[in-house]
Amino acid sequence: MADGKKVHVRATLRFDSDTHQRAIYWADRKGISLSAYAEEAIREKIDRDNGVHVIPNSLLDNRLNQIVDQLSSFARELANNTTVVTSGFDTIIGMTRGDSYLSDDFDGLG
Repeated sequence: MADGKKVHVRATLRFDSDTHQRAIYWADRKGISLSAYAEEAIREKIDRDNGVHVIPNSLLDNRLNQIVDQLSSFARELANNTTVVTSGFDTIIGMTRGDSYLSDDFDGLG
């Protein structure tokens, strides 16, 4: 390999029929041969076993966007809950002072 060319070797692999059909499906979706798909899968598995975790940028970006959306949602919920609790406490304090229209006498009946 001193001249920079890759040397390809022939290997026989055995798959169960379900795995074989799924591999063919995904190879076709990617527009590559089954051999190229299998080689890519084996290369990725070797990298994972060696502790090299390559995450595609699009996958990382999508996950990061999901986290940001969740944090924004939590922030809105917290703001809403704060408003509800504050309003509830204000109402209770007002009622204990007698500031509530609910405790007013109507037509001298109370």
